[in-house]
Amino acid sequence: MLVKRTYLFRGIEVVNLSEVSEEGEGDEEKEYEHRATTRQDDERNEGHGSDYHNNDTDINLVTDVSYFDHEVILNMAQNYVGGGLDMKCAKTIIGTLADLTGSERVAWDDVCGLQDIKDTIEVDVILPWENPDYFKGLRAASKGILLYGPPGSGKTLIGKCLASQMKARFFNITASSLITKWAGEAERAVKTLFQIARAVQPTIIFIDEIDALLSNRSENEKQWERRVKTEFLTELDGCQSNSRDRVLFLGATNIPQSIDPAFVRRFATRLYVPLPKVDDREVMIKRIMSDTDHSLSKGDIQLIALETEGYSGSDLRTLCKWAAKFFLRNVPRSLAGKVLLPEIVPPVVLDDFQKGLKVVKRTVSQEVLDQLTAYHAAQR
Repeated sequence: MLVKRTYLFRGIEVVNLSEVSEEGEGDEEKEYEHRATTRQDDERNEGHGSDYHNNDTDINLVTDVSYFDHEVILNMAQNYVGGGLDMKCAKTIIGTLADLTGSERVAWDDVCGLQDIKDTIEVDVILPWENPDYFKGLRAASKGILLYGPPGSGKTLIGKCLASQMKARFFNITASSLITKWAGEAERAVKTLFQIARAVQPTIIFIDEIDALLSNRSENEKQWERRVKTEFLTELDGCQSNSRDRVLFLGATNIPQSIDPAFVRRFATRLYVPLPKVDDREVMIKRIMSDTDHSLSKGDIQLIALETEGYSGSDLRTLCKWAAKFFLRNVPRSLAGKVLLPEIVPPVVLDDFQKGLKVVKRTVSQEVLDQLTAYHAAQR
C-alpha cells in the first residue's frame, strides 16, 4: 500500500508517496509519527520556526556526549566489519573524531553569507539524507563535495556545520592520521577509515588541504603514494560503497588545480568558497565583537568593513583581536617591569581598528585569487 508523507522544503509542502507492505504499515506509521513528534519537540526546545537558514530546522543537533564515545564507535565498527578490522588503525582514525556537542556545535547562522553554497548543500545532501525514499536515483545525495577557495574563507566551518545539523559524526582527517613509515599501513588506514564511516553513519569524512594527499599522479611519485590513491579511488567508487550509504567525503583545498582529475570526478559537487563581501564582513565584525565591550556605531562597523576589502574571515578575526588588545600596548609598567592592568578595561573604539589596519594585512594575495577565479571559471 502507499503511505503519504509530507515535509516542508523552503516553506513549500512536499508530498512523498512510498510503498510499504501491509504487515509493516503500523510500524511505518509509528516510526513516522515518532520522527514528527521529535521534530516538533526539538523545534519548541530550540525556539525554531520554519525557515531552514535561520537555524529553524536544527532538529538533529547532537546533544548526547556518548554519541562520540570512542569505545562505542569501536564496538560498532567491530560488529559491522567482523574480524577484519585493523584495531591499531581504527583507534587512530577514531581519535580524529570531532566532538560537536554543546557549545562546539555549529549552526548555519555561524556561516556568514554564502547563501548559494548553503542552498546547494541543502539540496545535494541534507534533504536526500532526511528523505531517502523521495530522493532516489538521479536525486540521490552526493557522495563527495569539494570546497575550494582562498585560505580562511570558512571551508572547515561549513563541514562542521553540516555535521552538526545532520547529527553526523565528523572525522577530521589529516595526512599524519593515515600515513606512517611502515609499508602497507597507509592503505589499510584508508580502508579502515571507510569501514568505520559506513559502520557509524551518517558520517562526514573531512580532509583539509586534500591536494596534499590526492595530488596529480605522475611517474616520479613513490609506490606508497600510488597505492594510497588507488585505495581512495576504490573506496569512493568501488564495490564496497552502497547507494543508500549516508557517508559524505568532504575535501577542502586552496589549490584545486593540483588534485588528480580522477578524484575531481568523484566530487560530484564542487563549490567555490570566495572571500566575504562587504555586507558579510560587516556581519562578521558584529559577531566577532559581540562578546567584547566596544563603542562602535553602525557607521563605524560599515567603515571597517569597507576598509577590509580582500580580508578573509580569519584575517577579520585577527584584526578584531589586535584592536581588542590595543589598550595593553599603552599600559604602564612598574619599576620591576610588571604590567599594571587598569581596574576598568576601556571599550574598543574605531581608532583601535584604524591603527590595527596598519599592522594586520590581508593574507590572501591577488595571484592566489586570480588562480582560483580562473579555475572556478573553467568548472562552469
